[in-house]
Amino acid sequence: MAKEYIVISNEDSKQGMIALSKHVIETITQYAVEEEHDFDLPEEKMFRRPITCEIVDKKLEIVCNVKIRYGLNVTKSCEVLQSKIASALSLMTDLACSKIEINVVGFMF
Repeated sequence: MAKEYIVISNEDSKQGMIALSKHVIETITQYAVEEEHDFDLPEEKMFRRPITCEIVDKKLEIVCNVKIRYGLNVTKSCEVLQSKIASALSLMTDLACSKIEINVVGFMF
């Protein structure tokens, strides 16, 4: 079974450990995308979510499928979104994400 959480505090601490579920990371990413007016998340379909989070070798990897406003520079806009997601995760959880992948799956008119 896949690991469903990531540990953010020292496991050897006598006071316990703090762990965050993948759902928390996905929710923070969703809020960061929703704050940007040039992006929108596609509808969630059966067995397909617009945001997925995986923990590989104790490193956090996020894949985010988005729609972007028509006429914008896709590359620059996605770079801005990546930095917004990374800073939101850093501010709320003190985690550094090893990979944030933005996939443009459509356009908003």
